[in-house]
Amino acid sequence: MKAFFLLLLGSLTLSGLQAQDASRKKGGETAIFVDPLIKVFKYSTDLKEVKPVADVARGENASFQFVYRSGKQIKSLSAKITSLKGERGGTISNGAVKFVGFVKQGRYAEHPGTDALKSKDGTFPDPLFEQESIAVKAGDNQSIWLTIPIADNQQADTYHGELLVTAVSADGNQQSYKKNFDITVYPVSVAKQTLWVSNWAAFLNPWSLPLKKPAATTMYSDEYWAALKKFADKLTEYRQNVIRIEMLKVITFTKGNNGRYDFNFDRLDKMMNIFMQSGIKRFEGDFVAQKVSDWAGPLGFMMPTDAGAAVSRKLVTVDKDDNNARQFYKEYLIALYNHLKEKKWDDIVFLHISDEPTQQNPKAYRDMLAFVKSVVPDMKTIEAINQPVPEDVDIQVPLLSYYRYGNSARFIKQQQQNKGEIWFYVCVSPQYNYPNRFLENPLIKTRFLHWANYKFNLTGFLHWGFNIWSGNAYDFSTSNSVGGDAWVVYPKDGKIISSIRLEAERDGIVDYELLRLLEKKNPSMAKQIIDATMMDFDKFNSDIDTFRANRRKILTALSK
Repeated sequence: MKAFFLLLLGSLTLSGLQAQDASRKKGGETAIFVDPLIKVFKYSTDLKEVKPVADVARGENASFQFVYRSGKQIKSLSAKITSLKGERGGTISNGAVKFVGFVKQGRYAEHPGTDALKSKDGTFPDPLFEQESIAVKAGDNQSIWLTIPIADNQQADTYHGELLVTAVSADGNQQSYKKNFDITVYPVSVAKQTLWVSNWAAFLNPWSLPLKKPAATTMYSDEYWAALKKFADKLTEYRQNVIRIEMLKVITFTKGNNGRYDFNFDRLDKMMNIFMQSGIKRFEGDFVAQKVSDWAGPLGFMMPTDAGAAVSRKLVTVDKDDNNARQFYKEYLIALYNHLKEKKWDDIVFLHISDEPTQQNPKAYRDMLAFVKSVVPDMKTIEAINQPVPEDVDIQVPLLSYYRYGNSARFIKQQQQNKGEIWFYVCVSPQYNYPNRFLENPLIKTRFLHWANYKFNLTGFLHWGFNIWSGNAYDFSTSNSVGGDAWVVYPKDGKIISSIRLEAERDGIVDYELLRLLEKKNPSMAKQIIDATMMDFDKFNSDIDTFRANRRKILTALSK
């Protein structure tokens, strides 16, 4: 271990002595490395050049952002990693070069944070295009994004990389740039994930999956299952380990002459097995009920209107025509739980009762939960909530801002009584200075979502929109929500592509795991770093240089 640190010290000194001038400005050109936590707009001129060094653990990703701008129109800008070799002779492979694209902003937050970004041209950088080259207008910035996975068994060392960038102008002139970057891999592993992460995803229609011809793909065909596996791999690539399945839309069932139902779980089993093969560890199930009228009104069962392959659902109010609904759910829940028990999946499936129960009508939720528990008392439950709910909800997921103003003690008391779990969620709320993943938020604020997990001892995170596209996925004005709220990935050429926001979220999950490891080894240092970084639910030290230095301290301490 000591030898590693001597080598690290020497390599950093050597890198400092041999650092190249990464900026060229003759003819209006700029070619520099910029911190990947910076959102680079097409028109940005105040970019700060950084020394391209990534400090990483085994099992995470090293990221770099290289920005190119020319006074001429560029017909083709391309880039590739030509080498990535360690000082001890090892190599790193499988690095990907992507191009940061732009999307049209829709709604800004009604109550923006003090650090909210505004776009002069109505666009924000976000999608990561996976293509060989891209055209760039004269005077526009184009970010090149490097994502380099670090293997779980990668040798601890400093690795020197070379990026070759080639720009071909509209008049046919070609210029190439060789840019060096370094990756320091510490003898620390984050392969094992303890934080639970769930982004509700759409995958029960071909249009939501990585398919080149979704219109020609039939649900549950071989093409569908193959695309679902790719989709599941994309989820777990970005450290999602919980997935919600609308199970009543997947299973099949028939009603016999005796008035009783027969349920077939074959498709659900296949779907769950595909997700588990990709690394999903837990599943959220259906909502039994939803609000019938207004936010504070009664709840209604989500009652299927027919049986068979295509299942539609309607609301049946609790206090009216609910006998058929109650009988259906008694049979369905018992059959589902018995099937999960037989498959030994009963500990990894969590049922929803009704989304976001309110303080205005707590009895409606309690009555519905009591009904479900009377039918399947051992079925585990999870709920996104804004009030403490009965103790037998296994995973309570309050909105992050609901922990304020004395609410934390109430949630923690219930957690202790039930020995359950406490997560948090965000969606279109909270706004102001809370961390969230809106387009207008600085990337470091998106990354801080999972520093909040660590700071407040919240062991899971939930968001409603992974790929809930509406209209044009590259135009957030087609969404009814705040820009960036409904999706963090994009469809492109038969693939699901990532975004710089999703990259920041994944890095934040790794930060959480590193802080947990540091807490075991040096709790006082972990507390000092988290308290200096996140002072409250909505107060942070967002200085990027300080953030990088603190993260390096964590890796160094864990390496000793």
